[in-house]
Amino acid sequence: SDVCSSDLNLTNYEGALEGGESGAVIVAGDPENSRLIIIQSSDEPHFAQLTTEELNLVADWIANGAPEN
Repeated sequence: SDVCSSDLNLTNYEGALEGGESGAVIVAGDPENSRLIIIQSSDEPHFAQLTTEELNLVADWIANGAPEN
């Protein structure tokens, strides 16, 4: 599914946790089941591709419960 076409808002904490039309993209404590990580880890090119370092930081943040601060 195409995350970019939904109403997904990753510009703030509340929007990121709320997800978009297709549902949640972040599962706090579970990066392996977080759509954000799944999509960013795929081999398919897509909008706003994270670097490997950025992806690892986001995965660690999600694994730690996705705290606000």
